[in-house]
Amino acid sequence: MTASNILETTDWSHLLHAHGTAEGAVPALKTLQGEDPDPMAEAVDVLEPYFLRQSTPYPATPAALRYVLAILAEWGAERAGDESLADVAEGLSIFVRNIGFLLRRCEEDLAGRAVDAQAAQRAREILDERAAAPDPAAGASASGSASAAGTPDGAGAAGAHAAPERGGPPAKGDDVWEALGELRDPLIYNAGLELMGLTSEVLDVFVPRVPRPNGRIDLETLDTVVPWLVLPGADDARTAVLAEVCDRLDGLDPADPRQREERRTLVQVLVDLKEDLSGLGEDEDPAVRALAAISRPEHEGAVPELVRALQRMTEEDPENVYGPTWTEIRDQADSAVIRVKAPLEALLPAALARIGASTGFLPDHDWLPLVTHGFPPSDGEVWERLLPETPSDAQIQVLAALADNPHQWDPGNEHAVAARSYLGLGSMSREELRALVDRHRAAGPGGRVTRVSRRAAARAAQSAQSAQAAPPTLPTPVVQPAPPTRTAQAVPPTQPTPPAQPTPPAQPAQFAPPTLPTPVVQPAPPTRTAQAAPPAQPTPPAQPAQFAPSALGPQPGPTGDASADGGAGPSHAERPARAPQP
Repeated sequence: MTASNILETTDWSHLLHAHGTAEGAVPALKTLQGEDPDPMAEAVDVLEPYFLRQSTPYPATPAALRYVLAILAEWGAERAGDESLADVAEGLSIFVRNIGFLLRRCEEDLAGRAVDAQAAQRAREILDERAAAPDPAAGASASGSASAAGTPDGAGAAGAHAAPERGGPPAKGDDVWEALGELRDPLIYNAGLELMGLTSEVLDVFVPRVPRPNGRIDLETLDTVVPWLVLPGADDARTAVLAEVCDRLDGLDPADPRQREERRTLVQVLVDLKEDLSGLGEDEDPAVRALAAISRPEHEGAVPELVRALQRMTEEDPENVYGPTWTEIRDQADSAVIRVKAPLEALLPAALARIGASTGFLPDHDWLPLVTHGFPPSDGEVWERLLPETPSDAQIQVLAALADNPHQWDPGNEHAVAARSYLGLGSMSREELRALVDRHRAAGPGGRVTRVSRRAAARAAQSAQSAQAAPPTLPTPVVQPAPPTRTAQAVPPTQPTPPAQPTPPAQPAQFAPPTLPTPVVQPAPPTRTAQAAPPAQPTPPAQPAQFAPSALGPQPGPTGDASADGGAGPSHAERPARAPQP
């Protein structure tokens, strides 16, 4: 089906994007079939914020993807390489690639699900009901704002669509999402499933363009198609692309600096395709060695190689050693050593280098992920660690490095405060931590005892009290022997009956033991609510940004892949820089 047919036959009025029904996006989409690069570039700017806002698929996203694929197919490789359309072609490719990254992260969420046809039908009915209802605000808003679907007002193809993002008049489309209520989640899942079904169409357009006639590889096209090659149904295309990549890689000279960046790019592709690169662990290029370790971090020797790489990236010029994509390699290395739960002792060189070089900005994304496995978690609090009572040498070195860096103690830096609290330091001052470290170093491994944070102390006291079924039982008082009674005395010899005597006054009772004083009620240990609120906890290390449609459609998250194996991690947090074409 041609791009024009898709545009004309699609029922855009019953498809939703991030800001309402999608018929208002049709003029911008139609501009992509034009000849003028400037308005076409404006139209490209509509795609991400409306059809893939915050890495979320919408009911209109599959139709938009089909349309973009039809445009690229009609262009052909020749027009796609036209210099005047370079920005437009790149924008369209990025849109396709980011959808692939989204599906790669969400593959587990979508597995086993089926399209909810009832939710789709009910959504259509709600949209029809809203369209038939009179709009009392239509007259007041017609002159200066877009309609419920965001109809352009003549300010350019993308101008009307950008209005809500610029803080313009509120988009009525947001109200549509509110009206859908519980239908929002199944509609977004439906969109994800429909996009997954377009994998073969994406590969049909891009895979033939990966190899160049001169035996080289189109790296930009390869970059676009890689996330789609690991999705279900892509096995044949993946095999074909792997063969092209390996052939090209075998023909590159590791010693030739002119081929170094292309070689690194191709090795990164193999990592993304989950290939085992442990055979490149002795490569002369440090970037290739690091990528080989990332591909199989559980193999022997992989973690030491990754730690060396992370340390060098901190202490040396990383771009000179690892190339322009060194940040991507670093993020993948972080994710790899965290995923295999490497011990603190193994990560210590990289962790100390990171702490020493840190400016205190976002420590929870800098050095903190490398050390958290080395500090015990507190009971019931996943994101809190406790100061160990008998710290190891590695733990002491981490605390010493933290005490030595003044940027980690800026009282105005809430991130640094939260990071210290995360390690169990609580309100401990820098001087107190230094004194604690000095005491531990002087005591040696056998005599180290540290105090824990007040929160931890309160928790320990609370646990101790709850472990007791009842208050402490007082010792049983010793019963004093009762004084001998008259009847207990020896009976004297029988005497003549004396005259009756008056009854003696009653004696005070002496049989009961003396009453013990009431036990003093022990003060209850301080509870957590009695303490000052702890500093804000840091954002936990990055995990897999999974699309969760429980909120209004979009969920914040990165636009790239999460890690080399599709798991959680900071890899591809931003769009990786494209390697220069050879």
